[in-house]
Amino acid sequence: HCLVLYIISGVACILLYLEFRHIARLRLLHLKRATPNPGQFTVLVRGIPKTKKESCSSAVDDFFTKYHASSYLFHQIVYKTGKVQKIMTGAKKACRKLKNFTDTTVDQSCKAITYRCCLCGASSNSFQLLPTDEVVPSRGKVDLDDSSLNIDNE
Repeated sequence: HCLVLYIISGVACILLYLEFRHIARLRLLHLKRATPNPGQFTVLVRGIPKTKKESCSSAVDDFFTKYHASSYLFHQIVYKTGKVQKIMTGAKKACRKLKNFTDTTVDQSCKAITYRCCLCGASSNSFQLLPTDEVVPSRGKVDLDDSSLNIDNE
């Protein structure tokens, strides 16, 4: 019986390998035939040092033509406008809200809701409220003063 299982496993592996090889050929053929789309090969570069001699655009162009000449097509400079700026300001607002967030306690007068299980008829108490004196204050809290959360330190 074990020999038959080994044979079936081996045949399955061979078939998977052949299918993978076929799909890989189809993918390469598709990439060769397709028109080049620069959006497929986009690299986001941040923190480019500014010099007084040359503009930021020419610094990026010089760097990529020097080190990645075979694959470099063009570049586009995005300043603090549009979607990138909206994302950054949204992240800063969320970080400020997290810093201002204080611990809230759950209203202890709430009762846990119990439902009857359809299969066995027993009640389910999956959620239970803990009294505030049993909760360990330092357990599971995130240090919001951590410098890794600070967006301004970029």
